[in-house]
Amino acid sequence: MKKNNLTNTKLISAMLVGISAMMAMSNPLTVYAEENPDGTNDQNTAENNTNEESGVTSEAKEQAEETADAIDTAEEKFEEIVNAPVSTEEAGSLSEDAVETVNLEADNIVTEDGENQNLVNAAEDITNAETNLVVAGEADKAADEEAKEAIDSLGAATRISENAAETVADAKVEANELADKVANAGNKVEADKAYDELTKLVEYTNEDISTKKELYESLKGQYQTAVENLQKKEAEYQAALVDAGTNTDEARKELEKAQASADALETAVADAKAELAGEASAAEKINSLVNTGTDWNKQRARMQSIVVNYYIPQVLDSGATNIKFVEFVRGYDKQDNNYNIFTYVDSNGVTQTVYFNYDRVDKQPCDNRYNNLGSSTDIVIYQKSQEEIDADKYLNSYFGKNSNDDTNELRERANNGKLDVFAYDEGGITKYLVREEVEALKTSGEVKEVNGKLIKGSVELRKVVQNKNSKVNCGEYAVDTMNDAEFKAFCEKAGTYAAKYEEYDKAVAEAKQAVEDAITETDKLSGAIDELKNTRKNRLLNAKAALEVDDLATFFGLDITDAEAADLNNMTLEEAIEFLDKYLAEAEEKIKEAEAGLSELEEKKAKAFEALKKFVQTNGGDEATDDTTESAGNTESGAANVYAVPNTGVGNINVEAGADEMSIAEAVMDDAVQMEVLGERRGALDDVILTGKAKTPAKETVKKEKEEIKTPTVVTILDEEVPASDGMKEEKVSWWWLLIIGILGAAGEEMYRKNKTKKEKIEK
Repeated sequence: MKKNNLTNTKLISAMLVGISAMMAMSNPLTVYAEENPDGTNDQNTAENNTNEESGVTSEAKEQAEETADAIDTAEEKFEEIVNAPVSTEEAGSLSEDAVETVNLEADNIVTEDGENQNLVNAAEDITNAETNLVVAGEADKAADEEAKEAIDSLGAATRISENAAETVADAKVEANELADKVANAGNKVEADKAYDELTKLVEYTNEDISTKKELYESLKGQYQTAVENLQKKEAEYQAALVDAGTNTDEARKELEKAQASADALETAVADAKAELAGEASAAEKINSLVNTGTDWNKQRARMQSIVVNYYIPQVLDSGATNIKFVEFVRGYDKQDNNYNIFTYVDSNGVTQTVYFNYDRVDKQPCDNRYNNLGSSTDIVIYQKSQEEIDADKYLNSYFGKNSNDDTNELRERANNGKLDVFAYDEGGITKYLVREEVEALKTSGEVKEVNGKLIKGSVELRKVVQNKNSKVNCGEYAVDTMNDAEFKAFCEKAGTYAAKYEEYDKAVAEAKQAVEDAITETDKLSGAIDELKNTRKNRLLNAKAALEVDDLATFFGLDITDAEAADLNNMTLEEAIEFLDKYLAEAEEKIKEAEAGLSELEEKKAKAFEALKKFVQTNGGDEATDDTTESAGNTESGAANVYAVPNTGVGNINVEAGADEMSIAEAVMDDAVQMEVLGERRGALDDVILTGKAKTPAKETVKKEKEEIKTPTVVTILDEEVPASDGMKEEKVSWWWLLIIGILGAAGEEMYRKNKTKKEKIEK
C-alpha cells in the first residue's frame, strides 16, 4: 500500500491534502515564514515591516515637506518687502526715478490681498505633489503585498505540482511492486491481497491528484489575480509619481516667476540705493558746512557745496554729471557783480557753465549796495545770467581791470550809477555800454529817451540788473537755507532714507535667497521623484524578505551561479513576471505529467487484473473480480485501536490511508465539528499545512533516513472504548487523520472519534 513519508512536522507535504484545498478556497492563501520562533506575531515587528514597505516614498514626502516649509519662508520674506521704505514724494530728484521703480516693483510682488500669487500657486502645487506621493506610497505598499501574494501562491502551486508528480512517480514504483506480487503470488490469498492494495493505491492516487489539481488551480488563480493587481498597482504607483513630478515642475515655474520679481526688485533697489547713497553723501557734505557763522568765506563755501551737491543735481538737472565748482570771481564793484562759476555735463551730454551768487537771508534793500547786508548765518542762493556776467566783464574791459578793493571812490561810483551797464541786441549779438557812453550818445542824438526808455536807432537799451534773481530783488532765487522746505528735508532725511534702504536691501536679498532656497528644495524633490520613477523597484526583493529567504534562487530551489542569482534578485517588474510565469508553466506541465501518470496506473491495474485472472485459471479458485475487498491486513473486530501519531521531533512515520478516509476527513472539516473542536487551533493547522518550503524527499533519501533513525518516536493513543491488551492490534488510520491528530493533539483525536462514531452509525 502507498506509504507516505513524513520527515519534519514543519515541512509536511501540506499541498497533498484536501483540507488544504478547502482552506485555500475559503480563505485567501498567504504563505509566510514564521515571524518568531514561538509562532507569535510581534506587533512592533509588523508595524516596522509596514513602515518599511510603505516607506519607499517617505524620503520624497519628507522632501516635499521641506519644500513646502521653504516656500512658506519665502512667503513670509516677501511680506516683509511689500512696502518700500521711501515714497516717491520723499525721494530727492536724483533718486526719484529709482525709488519710483522700486515702489512699482514692490507693488508688483503682491496682489491686493498682500500675497505673492506665484508663491501661493507654488505652495498649492507642492501640496498636490505631497498628495500624489501619498497615493504612490499606498499603491507601492499594495503592489508589494500583491508581489508577495504572487510569489507565495506560485511557490505553493509549484510545490504542489512537484508533489503531485512525485506522488504519481512513487505510486508507479509501488504499483510495479504490487503488480509483481500479483503475478508471482504463491496462492490466491496473496494475489487477492496484492491486487486489493493495488486497486486502493490507484483509487487513492486518483483522488489525491484530483485534490492537488483542484488546489493547484485555486493557487494558480490567486497568482494570476495577484499579478494583475500588482500590475495595476504598479501603474497607479507610476502614474502618481508622474503627477507628483508634474506638480513639482509647475511649482518650480511659479517659483521662477517669483524669483524674477525678486530679481527685478533687487536691481531696482540697488539703483535706488546707489542714488540715495549719493544723496546721503551730498547731504552730509552740505551739513558739514552749516556752522559758518557770519564769515563770508565760510558762507560762500557753503553756497558752493549746496549748488554742487543739491541745486544742480536735485533742481536744475537730475541727470547732471561731473558737477564742479570752478572759481569765485570778484566783480568790478566788489559786491553785486561778484559771481561763482560752476560746470556740469547735462542730461544730453553737453557741458554747461552756470553762475551763482548768494546773500544773507536777512539782507535788506538799500541805495547803498554795500550796506544792510544782514547778519544771518542762513543764506539765499540765486543764479546769475550770462548777461550779468558779460556786463561785469565789459566794465573791466572799458575801465580797465580794477585792482582797488572796496575803495571809497569805487563805492561812490557804484552807488552813483557810474558803473551801470546797458545792453542791447544788434545783428543777433548782445552789446554793452557803460552809463557815460550812453550819456555821450544822448548828447550826440544817437540815443534818445522816449517815454522813459532809451532808444538807440531802432533798439531799446536795457539796464543790466546785477543779482536780478536775488530775494532782495524779488527774483526767482534758488535756495533759501532758512525757509526752503524741500532743501531742509533733503539735508535732514537723505541720510535716513539711505539707511532705510540698507535695511530694505537686506530684506530683499533675504526674500530672493528664500525663493532660491525654495527652488533648491523643489529641485531636490524633483530629483527624489525622478529617482522613484527611474529606479524601477524590484518588488521580488520585498517578497523574498517577507519569506525569509536569502535569495529567490534558494526559494525556488534553482541550481544557478551566484551571478545568476544576483541577476534574479535585481529583475524589473516585467522581467519578474516573465520569470514567475515560466515557473507557472513548469508547474502546469508537472500537473499534466501527474495526470498522464494516472492513466499509466490504470493500465498497470488492468494488466494486474489480467494477471490475477490468469493465476485463477492456472491454479484454480474463485473467479477473479475487479472489486476491492477487505484483505487480511485489515483490523480485526474487537481489537484495541492504536494510532501512530507524529510527534514533535519525529524522524520518520509510516502511515497508510484509503480514499474513503480522505473523503471523510474532508467532510469532517466541512462539518460544524470543525469550529466546535478546533477553535483557535484552526490557525495552527493552517500555518503548518501551508508553510512547507521544501520538496517531498525522494525515496532514496527516505530510505537513508529510515536506516539512520533506529527508533522513531511514536505516541500511541488507545481507544478508550476498548481495553488495552497484549493481543491488541495497531489500527491502520488514514494519514489524513494522523496529520490532524499530530497537529491538534487531543482536539484532533476528539474530531477523529466523533467522525468514527458517525461513520459506524451510518454503516449500521
